[in-house]
Amino acid sequence: MPFFKSNKELRDLLTKLYTDRFTGSLFIKQGEHLYKIYFDNGDIVCSEIRDKCGRGVIEEVLRFETGQYTLDKGIKSSRINSDIPSTKVLLNLSEADMDYVNIERIENALKNAVGFAAAAIIDNVLKEMSLTRDNVPASAIQKLKELILKEIADPQLKEEFLKSL
Repeated sequence: MPFFKSNKELRDLLTKLYTDRFTGSLFIKQGEHLYKIYFDNGDIVCSEIRDKCGRGVIEEVLRFETGQYTLDKGIKSSRINSDIPSTKVLLNLSEADMDYVNIERIENALKNAVGFAAAAIIDNVLKEMSLTRDNVPASAIQKLKELILKEIADPQLKEEFLKSL
């Protein structure tokens, strides 16, 4: 069972699951307690421990400094906690964080479509836009997608890229 050794590592893990549009469950063991957090397409939709569920549980988890965890893509929650705010709000993601998330999602989609060349394609397009990975404003994300589509010659790969977004 993997560990997170700081609150930052836990938040990085949750951000990665959000970025990767993870669907499944994250189980976190704290002493004798097992916290269950369920994701749908990267969003936290349910959190529970024994007889408690919802926003209070996820807010408790977000204060953990250490813990063991397990990820399972196969387990989904049969319920949704309506009191849980968006994952972006829960993780307090800034606009700069969201720019990073968007770039990562684009790169993941491109990797699904064209494989190892994804990073080179993105870097070339960013260079063409006079940008670097560290300074891509949200307003440039759509243009980035359009330019990447122009770089992909194969129609089937274009479709795969668009499906993966």
